[in-house]
Amino acid sequence: MNRMKCSLPLVLLGLAMVATDPWFAHIDDECAIIEAAKHPVRQTVGLFLHGTGQHEHPPLYDLILHGWLRITGARMRLLRLPAVLFFLAGLWALGQAAAEMEGHSSASKMVWIGALWPYGFHFGRLAGWYSFNFLLVALLTWAYVCFVKVPTRARWVWMFMSALALVYANYFAWALLGCLAIDFAVLHRQELATVWRPIVGTGLLLVVAYLPLWRPFWREVMAGVQPGGGHTWLGSLLSGVYNLYTMFVSESVGPWFWALSVPAGLGIAACLLVTCLQAPSASQRFFIYFVLLLASMTVLGIGNVRRLLLIAPWLLLPVAAALAITGNAYRRGVLALSLALVAAVGWYGIATRRYYGAPRWVEPWTELALEGAETVRQGGVVIADSTPFFFNLRYALAAGQANRIDCTFGPSPSTLGSDRVYDPVQWRTAGNPIGQHTLLIKGLHFGTPEGPMQETELWLDQRCALEGESRLVPDPGWKAKQRYFPQFRQLPWRIEARLYNCMGELN
Repeated sequence: MNRMKCSLPLVLLGLAMVATDPWFAHIDDECAIIEAAKHPVRQTVGLFLHGTGQHEHPPLYDLILHGWLRITGARMRLLRLPAVLFFLAGLWALGQAAAEMEGHSSASKMVWIGALWPYGFHFGRLAGWYSFNFLLVALLTWAYVCFVKVPTRARWVWMFMSALALVYANYFAWALLGCLAIDFAVLHRQELATVWRPIVGTGLLLVVAYLPLWRPFWREVMAGVQPGGGHTWLGSLLSGVYNLYTMFVSESVGPWFWALSVPAGLGIAACLLVTCLQAPSASQRFFIYFVLLLASMTVLGIGNVRRLLLIAPWLLLPVAAALAITGNAYRRGVLALSLALVAAVGWYGIATRRYYGAPRWVEPWTELALEGAETVRQGGVVIADSTPFFFNLRYALAAGQANRIDCTFGPSPSTLGSDRVYDPVQWRTAGNPIGQHTLLIKGLHFGTPEGPMQETELWLDQRCALEGESRLVPDPGWKAKQRYFPQFRQLPWRIEARLYNCMGELN
């Protein structure tokens, strides 16, 4: 493989991701995962050994992130660095797998496609398990391709260790391993009478090695998987289509911006069609597995745009192979132009920051946290229901400490080190404390009850004077979301901030 051709795009992408990191707000899942990673290792491991688990994924990444937070003191600018490095390493490993499968040309195109991928630019940076899983799938794919090519004991050990790490990092990894087992059986179907033994033997070793996690695994399966995720079948179908669209364009351009999304959608359709028709047989099988996994995740209700980074390597590989190997110049041109069009739409959305399908990336939590910290320092009270707000407020209250916080502190009000910051439930439990100024921050609710915040707002409206109100980050897609996903109770804006003067109540 030409090292310069493959290293240059990764270096440029890494620099761009690090430089632009302050542009993108920390999202709910990310903040929750960071908070859990700050727990002592004994506590995290104990949850799984007792069959409880956390965060709908196994603990491997949480333990790695815990070590990183301890080393760096949870500095804000360093939180996402491991994720970026994992993502870059995953693209490099995919390039190696592409080289083994289809040659150096495929490897070079694989890395360039990944570097120019708007979805990866967004989700590859999140300080959650997503990039780490992307890397593990890439390593497993590379190991599997090498083993199939030359089945040595050393390559089997490499493949087995990659598979073991993956199942300790993601419950759905068993589905990917099932696909590889089927693939190995298909490749050796003529000698299936003998080849089933290594397949079953490897599977049994993984089952035994997974013993500490079987209880939380089954608990998660029984409690968390619902056909359609509680949506209507139409909602599930639309969710799957939206997720596929986002995997190409990212969330920087919502599908309801027709002038941009229609050309992008046509480009995606052309890309998938050419890949399906022109990808070499080995890569084409991975494309089929990707489609099956995407459909499974959608039907089970576990497919969302963050989690799809897990199966993304099996989409990137066949696309790169089709672009590199296709002998038909016309089809190769169509594929190249389709990829360029989709990337252009996604990057245009990133540059303009006006068309986000999920505006969570541009929510101004840093600015609101600074306002909240100032309210607290002046003797006021802050009440909020947003994890990203508490997450940023912790750093704002720690100003002067080089943006470094105690690793035992998380983004919940009870760990902020202040008796003037509450969520609505804690506020009511504490007896409705108020200050001369009381700041109420309302974010979107995803699976949490709205009642406590509504009651808090009503109590303040009746007893305090409203000095200011801001409705921030309008969501142009809220009507479509409310129509097809009413259970999320979408609003025309993402954030509402209300500042009350409660001097009269205090007197």
